[in-house]
Amino acid sequence: MFNSKYDFRFFKDILIYFVMTLIVLTIDMQIAGNNAYVYMGILSIWFIGILAYEIKGHHNFLSEQWHQFKLNKFKNIGIIILFYIILQVVVSLAGSYFNNFAPAKSPYPSYSFPIDTWTGLTLSLLVGFVNLGVAFVEEIAYRHEMMYRFKNNKLLMLVSIIISSLLFGFSHYYNFSGSLIASLSYAIAGIVLSFAYITSKNIWIPIFTHILFNFISVFSVIVLIIFKIIA
Repeated sequence: MFNSKYDFRFFKDILIYFVMTLIVLTIDMQIAGNNAYVYMGILSIWFIGILAYEIKGHHNFLSEQWHQFKLNKFKNIGIIILFYIILQVVVSLAGSYFNNFAPAKSPYPSYSFPIDTWTGLTLSLLVGFVNLGVAFVEEIAYRHEMMYRFKNNKLLMLVSIIISSLLFGFSHYYNFSGSLIASLSYAIAGIVLSFAYITSKNIWIPIFTHILFNFISVFSVIVLIIFKIIA
């Protein structure tokens, strides 16, 4: 499971999780145009497919790590909360600087559903849950496959932290209006999540930290649904 040098699997993972994902995003925008339904639909299919692929390929590893997580669950929950706070602070501080390099007006479409209809709210909620699955996918890909697998070689793992975090940040290229420099704030987030894994030695720590970070979009939709029901 753990390697002391880069192997074919490492480069295959970069091809699938980084290169192919950016290609899918690019083609998706070309197909969808300004249609959020088409764009989100294609994107959801891609990430759900990768999620199923990862669960199947890492089932035994994830089960073993989950068993270890439950042995010290309260301690691990505390660690998750700690790294979540660190992640929020770091992304906020880094973003306040690097976001200045993003174009004032994005050259790419912005996709969202109308929040004044039940259809729009329901689809927004579903996409929000898919986004939680994306967090799972990214932690397995960038933190385990591209970084922690090389823990037996300290120098290589250090290099892998940098490479995987940069790729993680650059994979959010479109989130930052096509600015690689602006996406460095997420590369720094990748370093925080890497250390969450290294210090805890459990993949579920960065997974839950990342899911908690992404949960804001789901929480926002839930609040809107509650207000709509009350209204």
